[in-house]
Amino acid sequence: MNDWNRQSHTGDDPWDLSSKTGEGRISAPEYNASQPIAQGPEASGGYGRGGLGALLGALVGALPTLATGYFGFVSGWLALLIPFAARKGYRLLRGARRGSYAFAVILACSLVVSTGLSLFLTFPYGVMEEPVFFLLPILFSLFGALACRRGLESYVNPERMEVLAQQARQENREIGGRGELYTAKQQWVRPLKASVLLAMFPELALAVLLLILGIPEDSMILIFASLGAIIAVFAIIFCLIFPVLGLLQPGVMVYIRSETGKLWRVALAQVNSQEPYRFTHKSGAFRVLTWERLDQAERELAKANIRRAMADIERGSILPGSFLHMALTPLEGLEVRKENRWRWKVRFRNGEGKSRTASIPKAYPGLSLTPGTPGLSGPMPFRWGLVLGAVALTMAFALAGGMVGVQMEGPAQPVRHTRAAVSTQIQI
Repeated sequence: MNDWNRQSHTGDDPWDLSSKTGEGRISAPEYNASQPIAQGPEASGGYGRGGLGALLGALVGALPTLATGYFGFVSGWLALLIPFAARKGYRLLRGARRGSYAFAVILACSLVVSTGLSLFLTFPYGVMEEPVFFLLPILFSLFGALACRRGLESYVNPERMEVLAQQARQENREIGGRGELYTAKQQWVRPLKASVLLAMFPELALAVLLLILGIPEDSMILIFASLGAIIAVFAIIFCLIFPVLGLLQPGVMVYIRSETGKLWRVALAQVNSQEPYRFTHKSGAFRVLTWERLDQAERELAKANIRRAMADIERGSILPGSFLHMALTPLEGLEVRKENRWRWKVRFRNGEGKSRTASIPKAYPGLSLTPGTPGLSGPMPFRWGLVLGAVALTMAFALAGGMVGVQMEGPAQPVRHTRAAVSTQIQI
């Protein structure tokens, strides 16, 4: 079932045919940014609970950095988890819905926890001896707190998003029309993901095992066999896995078939980065922005803003070659050049009339490239060819490396057994 063409809530769907009749219209209240939104006691949240939740969340987020620090490796990227975990804790314990207060608490808890963590990890060596290791968690926690500030908007102002969603429904009912939205289903990609994992990690484990066995025995055969297996892993990554990587994250794109039958490809994160068409405050910097991450109000707003962007592109008010023009592409003259059980390889003309090629994963329930034909109804199958090809490539390279190791060791020398001459002198 696609979200653009829901059967329930007739009249609220952006392209529902019943919207043309004007039946069941619900007038949405007008939103004025200058007017504060009323919040009840439950909506206001608690100041103390929010601080406690942010502190507990920051402590949990610091555990990965603490674990790696015991091995002498301090990662700034892992320290990014501290502010995001603090934000999660703040929301779980229902902190006060005040944007400035929430950000201040999350920032303070993140900096306090990251500073304490840096002191603990660098204390045995001295802070001045390792200034970089001391500052890394603090700086990355600061950057993370600034990055997660935008994500607080949907929590501190939930009513505002609902009002915007109601306005989006009203706007689309007034425009009318009908279309179909196709969103990816991540469960359909799991067999292909399992194929990729089996095509890489067991082969890498074999290479490591051969190296572990060969080094203590000083066996050139095992060492060179391990090097051959490692080369095979790189060959698998570049030759077998890279071509299918684009199929593993289909959720970054949605496809829309307009009422005229034209198919559009929409990059959610890129459309959301354009301020007039923004539909969520969720960021795609650290986690991929997909349709599944959006709540119902954000989806309604997304459908309205995407539809408005499509209309602006068709009437020519968006300059060709602009960022929005590339994020929302009409697939004109769509032609399937190659097809298998995992994807379509297609050629089309974009909005500028230029010929382009693309791969469309078969992870969109109901999607068909030709209107009127049956759409997709099942997940991608397991890709045995990928796994067997990776195994064959690894064995071939490992065998070749072993043969090189045999040449490096040289021919086996025969073992000579010598008898010690025993002379017996008998003195009379």
